[in-house]
Amino acid sequence: MSSNSRKHCVLVESQRKSDASVKIVDCTAAPAHHATLEVRLLRGPGTRSCSRPPRPSQSSLRRSCSWNFIMTKRTKKVGVTGKYGTRYGASLRKQIKKMEVTQHARYTCTFCGKDTVKRSAVGIWECRSCRKIIAGGAWTVSTTAAATVRSTVRRLAELREA
Repeated sequence: MSSNSRKHCVLVESQRKSDASVKIVDCTAAPAHHATLEVRLLRGPGTRSCSRPPRPSQSSLRRSCSWNFIMTKRTKKVGVTGKYGTRYGASLRKQIKKMEVTQHARYTCTFCGKDTVKRSAVGIWECRSCRKIIAGGAWTVSTTAAATVRSTVRRLAELREA
């Protein structure tokens, strides 16, 4: 296909946005320099030479969309166990939710005092601030058994001093 047999599409935009007209110039009917001359005459402010209609601007897209960036819906009650859907029963999902929330939470470091302790593996907790590694429970940093041992050791130490 030679360059003389191509059709040129010129979109002429009027002052009103709703009214736009398209003119097709056939280069085979007239000499090529006449067709390009006609296209050049049509070009000016408000005209565009292209093979398809112009893309709408971002501002006109925002104006045309009435919903403007709607956030996705979040879970109401299920929280992190929403990934299980309706499987395994409500009471089991509730127990799992309690464990997973405590497992993924941040805890206060006993060494530096910042809320940066996170679980790295089962029973291994790491402070992201001071890089201390703490041995703890599977779901929480401190278990109830560890708390009773600490209180017993403290009480025995106080008895020995007195």
